[in-house]
Amino acid sequence: MGRRKDEIGGGHIDLAGGRPVQAAGEVEVVAGEITYIDNSSGHYLPTGPKAQAAAEAAFGGAGLGGAGKYVEKFWNGRAWVEK
Repeated sequence: MGRRKDEIGGGHIDLAGGRPVQAAGEVEVVAGEITYIDNSSGHYLPTGPKAQAAAEAAFGGAGLGGAGKYVEKFWNGRAWVEK
C-alpha cells in the first residue's frame, strides 16, 4: 500500500498526497499472508486503538486479513520499539 523496503520512490506519504491518514506504518507479508503490521511512520505518527482498528480494517477490507497482527510502537529518539 506504499513501497517495499528496497524500492526507491514514494511511500504512504505520497499515496496520501500529504493529507491526513487514518493509519500508517509497516506491514510484513510472507507467502501471501500478513504476518505483522505496525505504526512505525515518521511522517504521520499514528497511535492508539483507532490507528490499530484503521490498519486492520484497511487490510481486512482488501481481503488480506491482518486482524491480531498489529504491534503498537513508539519512537524512542533512536529507533522504533514496541510499547
